Amino acid sequence: MTEERRIHKLLLVEDNKAISVLVTEALRPLDVAVIAVRDGRDAIPRALEVRPDLVLLDIALPGGMDGWDILAELRLLEDTANVPVVIITAHGQADWETIALERGADAFIEKPFRIDVLVEAITKVLANGRPPTAGYWAEGK
Repeated sequence: MTEERRIHKLLLVEDNKAISVLVTEALRPLDVAVIAVRDGRDAIPRALEVRPDLVLLDIALPGGMDGWDILAELRLLEDTANVPVVIITAHGQADWETIALERGADAFIEKPFRIDVLVEAITKVLANGRPPTAGYWAEGK
């Protein structure tokens, strides 16, 4: 009998098409279905629709909702409150990692990021759900 492999759903909220393609290709070997949205307004409705196993979230987004707004909304909604969130951003300031983790993100990775760091964080979160200590897989931890 063949063991059935579970396909994980990852909601990628990223306005940069090149990064979306890079992430999608990097995760292909992991049995991860990437559902991408490029506009902040589309993130919450899409999360409620697809019920992702993980959200990969940029901070700077078009559409009137930035990553901070989306993270707050994800944590408030019953259907998404426990969905792990990994923040990826090029606009990180010195205290943004701390702020992201305090607001409920599970990891914080600055762009440009190393693919192996991103893949490791996603693999561990998908294997374990939300980690007991937020930020455990943030780069440099």
